[in-house]
Amino acid sequence: MLAHLIRVAKTSAVYSLGSLAEKGIGFFLVPMYTRYLTPEDYGVLAMLGAVVAPMAVIAGLGVSSGLTMSYNQEYDDNEQERRRAVGTVLAITAISGTALLAVILILSTTFSNLFFSTPIYSTCFKLMGIAMFLETLLAVGLLVLRIQERAVRYVSVVLFKFVVGIGLNILLLVGFKWGIQGVLVSAIISSLLAWLYIGIKLTWEIKPKVSLMQFKIMFLFGFPIMFSGIIHQVMSLSDRYFIQFMVGSTELGLYSLGSRFGMIVSALVIMPFILAWGPFAWAVYREPNALETYARTTTYYLLVAGGVALVISALAREAIQIMATPDFYSAYRVVPFIALAWVIHGLVNMAALGMALAKKTWWMPIIVAIATVTNLGLNFLLVPMWGMVGAAIATAVAFSILPTGLVLVSRRYIKVPYEWARLSKIALSIGVVFGITQLVNMDAAYINAIIKGMILLTLPVVLYITGFFQQDELQKVKDRIRRTMK
Repeated sequence: MLAHLIRVAKTSAVYSLGSLAEKGIGFFLVPMYTRYLTPEDYGVLAMLGAVVAPMAVIAGLGVSSGLTMSYNQEYDDNEQERRRAVGTVLAITAISGTALLAVILILSTTFSNLFFSTPIYSTCFKLMGIAMFLETLLAVGLLVLRIQERAVRYVSVVLFKFVVGIGLNILLLVGFKWGIQGVLVSAIISSLLAWLYIGIKLTWEIKPKVSLMQFKIMFLFGFPIMFSGIIHQVMSLSDRYFIQFMVGSTELGLYSLGSRFGMIVSALVIMPFILAWGPFAWAVYREPNALETYARTTTYYLLVAGGVALVISALAREAIQIMATPDFYSAYRVVPFIALAWVIHGLVNMAALGMALAKKTWWMPIIVAIATVTNLGLNFLLVPMWGMVGAAIATAVAFSILPTGLVLVSRRYIKVPYEWARLSKIALSIGVVFGITQLVNMDAAYINAIIKGMILLTLPVVLYITGFFQQDELQKVKDRIRRTMK
């Protein structure tokens, strides 16, 4: 079991660099964005993404979800069939993505009038559609690298895209002062260059082919996942719609910035873990201790992800005060709820394990639909009262329904022996430490950050007091300390 845990930890660590780069352009450029974009501009960008993102899920028709299963299970020893699987996914994604891009280009003015009551953002919708199309193609290439567990090449592609994106944002936003359009054009060019690099190499190395039979197999497996993905996108992004129509673009801009900080935990921990989890879970599921490995991995995931979310949530106010302009300071209020929501979201893949292994993925859209209805209802009630904070609370509550429902259903097929007592101790310890940090309220942001940082360092002590650590874990820590001191 330890070897498997080390394996997934190492893979996740490599992917974390790529995930941080992939999601990090918007975060690392916060000081520049908040000086060259207004909170309303931020809100417009968030709304553009909320409209186009569900279409990106449709573009794949679910076949990308089936590729991991086919590659590792159906065609484990057949390289020719693997090539057909990859080629089929690439072809279907290109065709469906082109069709959806045409819809966006045709209806761009309609979208602008509908969501902003003005046609001036029609060009922005067109640019966002092109960016979506290229990102969807690039995602297939990156998926193949993940399935093949070629983490280093994966990270190199993402880092290349990150560096190009940073440079283009500075050039177009600061130099040419293109505003929102500059941000979108930089996304298009960086995605295009990354796809040309990975697409040419992928075609040369794999020489992919196309198979209608392969499409049928992957579509039947992946369609429920695609359908649930669309519903999930609606659930994840519905808060943007409610804020836009009930409060306005300025509040949406603040919410978008706060969400960006809250999603740091996703870039640092959750997305890298999910990227490593798929191939890892399918690779070990035939082993006799697989269920115990899944359970222990879940415990350590919550410990690491919860700890990172704790740091982000505790220091959000000070970080935003240091990085952004005063117009954006209030964005910190949503960060703890968004960070919590993403930690919970990271549990979905593990909670759905039983359904995935048993190929009962048709349960997923049902559970996601229940969470979505809950989210819509809570947004409708809370956003008029509490604005962006109400939307953040609605997101956290709705996200918690997903792993809960998935675990209950998955246990009908495979019973993973989760360490519920230890998971509860993690949640309790993090809650206690976070509550103490909120008592710190000095005038200077730097002083607040230092004091809170010292409090955050007590988390291992609180975990120890609750009895979280097991004897074998403590012994390994002692052995490691002894080897380090020699």
